[in-house]
Amino acid sequence: MKRIIALTTALIMIIAVFAGCGGSDNGNNSAAEEKSVNLGDVLTAVNEAFPESTKDAETLASVDDLKNYYNVSTDDVKQFAAEVDKKNSSLEIVLVEAVDADAAGRVESALKVKYNQLRSNGASYDAEQLDMVNNCDVTTNGNFVIYIISKDYKGMLDTVNSKL
Repeated sequence: MKRIIALTTALIMIIAVFAGCGGSDNGNNSAAEEKSVNLGDVLTAVNEAFPESTKDAETLASVDDLKNYYNVSTDDVKQFAAEVDKKNSSLEIVLVEAVDADAAGRVESALKVKYNQLRSNGASYDAEQLDMVNNCDVTTNGNFVIYIISKDYKGMLDTVNSKL
């Protein structure tokens, strides 16, 4: 009888250990894991929030455009949405979801090269435009890489991050 009680107790303890170590979903998953983000929809939200700043923007249609303008490897891109004002350099919005964290690092590096080129070409800008460029940056949010050049940089970045 003692053996049966000892075995039963041991079995209950083993079950309790495995139950305690098992994964559970208590709603603690990150937002990125819970939902898929369409970057086209995020860019639309930026356009709606800042219509005056984005009215002359032209959409980059293909990942090849992203490669041509920003030297971003097409293999690193899961999805993207981008707009530029080709009439003047007062607006560039590039949103990229990279295929993984390493790819996000490479995309960020490529976009930083473009950003640093803009900053180093500051002699061709007026003081206001140079100040605008200097107040912008390339940022990341998980596997998402965000490159915004705009007088509304902070607000646009907040809008993007709220949608990711």
